[in-house]
Amino acid sequence: MKYGVYLLSSMLCLASCTSSEPLPVAHERKYRLSEYTSVELQESFVEAGVPTISTQNTYIYTDGLLSERVFHQQSKSATAPFELKEQTYVTYADRMVTIDNGREAIQYVLNDEGFALSAERMGGEQRRTYRFAYTEAGRLTCVTEMIDGVLFAQCDIVYKDNVTAEMKTTMQGHTQSFRLTFEPENIRMIPNRIPILFGVERYPLSVHETAFYANLLGAHSPTLLKEVSPLDSEDSTGKVSYTYIMTTQGEISMLTETTNSHGNQYTRSVSYTLKR
Repeated sequence: MKYGVYLLSSMLCLASCTSSEPLPVAHERKYRLSEYTSVELQESFVEAGVPTISTQNTYIYTDGLLSERVFHQQSKSATAPFELKEQTYVTYADRMVTIDNGREAIQYVLNDEGFALSAERMGGEQRRTYRFAYTEAGRLTCVTEMIDGVLFAQCDIVYKDNVTAEMKTTMQGHTQSFRLTFEPENIRMIPNRIPILFGVERYPLSVHETAFYANLLGAHSPTLLKEVSPLDSEDSTGKVSYTYIMTTQGEISMLTETTNSHGNQYTRSVSYTLKR
């Protein structure tokens, strides 16, 4: 079972973001800038008897704004080689941001703080809209996905204290809950400047992966995620722990994710290249 991480930390309780009010209208320009010129994530899937698959995601910034994402996946297998490359472009107009990968586009409307307040996926037979809610400190607390006005999926995050949060995802009536434990600030005083992988890969947050790197979905946690434990009594998927290799400048260069599930252990490693 693959997990991911999105680092979130605060002390405010949950605020629902489900609403029947009309989507707001964009106005005025206000964006949150990145200190990087590019962020690259690279990993390889290796399994005995299976061709190695390498995946690379590169996020490119221009004047502090995410302008392009390049997804590149390939296998150099002698019997079944393949290569997949996809480019996603980000454009800005007043308080509206559009993310377009050529297959579909998502338009985001920003609030006064430069975070996404709502979004809509463009094209397709169904109308998919999203709403986002945040704490006063700017931490993401809720994402909902509506299909033709009916709630389809929701993610809620409740911050218990400086080192603990709970995440609950619901889709078509099926719910999973997790406890997220972060590195205590007095142990690891390394600021986190980018999203990593937990919530970013969980639906419906996974729909907005590029938006996380565009700094549209809340402030990043100042501490690093240490462990994820399932709170569900059924469909338990085991504990996941995270270890990091840091550069001398305090940047993440490698994340290792270890899953222990039903007596088995699975390891995933992702390398980071951050350029200013």
